Amino acid sequence: MLSENNSVIGLRYDSQNLSLGASVVPFLLPGEEPSMVPYGAWLVGRIGGLSAGAQYKPLSDWLSTPTDGSMNCLPFEDLKNWDYAISYDVGSASPLSPSLNFSLELVRSTQLVASFYQHQVVLREVKGGPRFEDADEIVNYIDFGVELATRVGKDKPTDDADNSSFQIAANWQANKNFLVKGKLGPSKSSVALAFKSWWKPMFTFSFTAVNDHSKGTRGYGFGIHVDDQRDPDSSHLL
Repeated sequence: MLSENNSVIGLRYDSQNLSLGASVVPFLLPGEEPSMVPYGAWLVGRIGGLSAGAQYKPLSDWLSTPTDGSMNCLPFEDLKNWDYAISYDVGSASPLSPSLNFSLELVRSTQLVASFYQHQVVLREVKGGPRFEDADEIVNYIDFGVELATRVGKDKPTDDADNSSFQIAANWQANKNFLVKGKLGPSKSSVALAFKSWWKPMFTFSFTAVNDHSKGTRGYGFGIHVDDQRDPDSSHLL
């Protein structure tokens, strides 16, 4: 493991279709063995709606020299130090427009994660007066996502119940003032409510409840946020 007194320096480059970077440990304390460099690195590319990337992040065991004097193989050769991901997006990146995303990720060659996310914008009319032409338009934002994770390779447990996990989440913003979202998974489930005032300054009140199925416990939280900088009519997303 790296000493808490050692420093990590990173370098990053970003463009519209490319992101890459690395972090290194340039200096070590006296008496410490040189650590493997880089300490971490990543590369992500994008062509149209298709994105793919790789991340190198060695396990803690590779950051220290064995006490028995033996030599480990290079951490670049161990697939458990690598993560790979590929995703495909359809639609606009703006939250004000509908979109969907499908992604596939291989985590340290031991877990395969597939996820799907859809963002939908629904326009509905609400009658605001005695005449039909007085109807007002209200925008609803609906998000839905699912995730399936399964173990692969030699580390796959013998118990089939531990091989895979499934999570589902949904979010509904009925208007610019009210939002509700929830998540259901094998170990934890949660629900959150939020209300934002339309007057200035804007107040956002939130409530969250989390149920831990594995431990049989529940947790609750409340939040208040005040914003005096933005115009209430100019913000539609909570």
